[in-house]
Amino acid sequence: MTETETPEPEAESPEDFIRRWQAAADSMVVTGDASTFLAISKGCQACRTYAQQVLDVYADGGAVDFEGSEVLDMVRDSAEPPTYVVDVRAARLRIVTPGEPDQTFPAATQRYRMILRAKAGSFIMRNYAVI
Repeated sequence: MTETETPEPEAESPEDFIRRWQAAADSMVVTGDASTFLAISKGCQACRTYAQQVLDVYADGGAVDFEGSEVLDMVRDSAEPPTYVVDVRAARLRIVTPGEPDQTFPAATQRYRMILRAKAGSFIMRNYAVI
């Protein structure tokens, strides 16, 4: 490689993508900014629905108190399309909306099936569902 050449970026693994996607989902929940989450979830109807629920809270002047989540385990369920069963531990979540009682959801571990689609050295979330 010469000085003017740049190394090819390393392809993102499905596991790293899933962790990045979960971090984008957490960020969306606490900030009300869905742009990054939606950019890596193109074509995912469940993702759009989730994002809209979060945006509705913030549009109504609300906020979310959430300390985030942690991907605990991932098991490949299918090679094509890349499909994983993922266990995620989420901290307690509290939704505060003016004029309405707070909604609080206790910390919990949830199992998801996540279906990815390869895209330019990485992935996008094609679908996810609680299982």
